[in-house]
Amino acid sequence: MTEAERLLAAHGRSLKICEVGVGSGAFLSALRKRFTTAGISISCWVGLDIDAAALEVARINCAGEDIPLRLAESDILSELTSNEEPDFIYAYPPWGDRFAPNDDFEGTEWELLHRALPQISCYSVGGKTRIHEEILESAVARFPSCEVHIFNDYLPMTDVERILARFPGLVLSLIHISEPTRPY
Repeated sequence: MTEAERLLAAHGRSLKICEVGVGSGAFLSALRKRFTTAGISISCWVGLDIDAAALEVARINCAGEDIPLRLAESDILSELTSNEEPDFIYAYPPWGDRFAPNDDFEGTEWELLHRALPQISCYSVGGKTRIHEEILESAVARFPSCEVHIFNDYLPMTDVERILARFPGLVLSLIHISEPTRPY
């Protein structure tokens, strides 16, 4: 059974999707194309971000999309309404530290890029895994039947295992971008 068939069989209706930290809207747009190609109907798309400037970019980038999309300034899932209860929450959260472990950006053009990124949307307060845990805490409290997919390519496996252990009843995957077929 393909992932598309699994989703349709499990839900039997159009799906509702939420992206936390929608940023420029690039992932949301790519996901819409992938779902459309797979024949999966989406009745509700919500993109949330704490950064109002990023939401403006997302509005511009998603303007031509033929999807029922709502973009909202929100801290994690706080602005998601009960009638928008998602089947899936996607997130590619902030990196947590100034630089990820093993990054060797100092003295390169990448150092300038990383220092220019907005602090609020790239480097979370409270430690490198705090934003991951806040997304999961909010999902469990408000939408316990949804699936949560968090993309990352920077957390050590010990942090991933610790996070997964805190949420045993949640359908959850922490997916390394560099290894997209290896959910935890």
